[in-house]
Amino acid sequence: EITLYLAAVSSKTEVTASKQEVAEAQMKSEVEQRLLGFLPNYYVVYFKDPVPLNAGQKMRLAFRLSIDPVTFGLAAVQAAVETNSKDFEAYGTGAEGFAKRYAAAYADGFIGTMVASGLLHAVLRQDPRYYYKGTGTVRSRVLYALSWSFRCKGDDGKWQIAYSSLIGNVASSTISGLYYPNGISASQTVKNSMLNLASQGVDALFQEFLFKRLTTHSKDPGKLP
Repeated sequence: EITLYLAAVSSKTEVTASKQEVAEAQMKSEVEQRLLGFLPNYYVVYFKDPVPLNAGQKMRLAFRLSIDPVTFGLAAVQAAVETNSKDFEAYGTGAEGFAKRYAAAYADGFIGTMVASGLLHAVLRQDPRYYYKGTGTVRSRVLYALSWSFRCKGDDGKWQIAYSSLIGNVASSTISGLYYPNGISASQTVKNSMLNLASQGVDALFQEFLFKRLTTHSKDPGKLP
């Protein structure tokens, strides 16, 4: 009886480790996905039956996107545009004004990614990735893509309300009010959250109909033995 019990425990441990290894292999494949060869496209799954990421993997994926060189570059572009158009005049002009706008732009992305895509999805056990459909009528795929603004897959494989993204949008906008000049009003926070929801829907549409053909390494990494 003792021998059988130990064998059962050993078998259970092996299956758990195998799932973690498959999730790790799939995540490594995802961080190689580049739109047009250089833009990170980590948060989309193009293969069937993906294994859920554990909490640590979700945080690592979020951090990996946050420190991607392209992320720093996009923050610099945003800061340059804002400096040229004199947005947030309290930041000033010249190199100092650019530096402050750059810090704010990067902080927006970092906080949004780490809180919404990382922390909240880890705590609430929801998958931050978009699951590519690729089949069905155009109408069904459009509705499927747009629905991802409000729903997501849980770690149990079932559809759930996307609490992680919905709460994350509000939380990140609220936090950004701490470092922007004059803060951010409640109405602006709501507006920013709605804009984030809309942008998620648009991004999902592009993922469903266009980005796959423009993304490198968009393939199934395979199953581990």
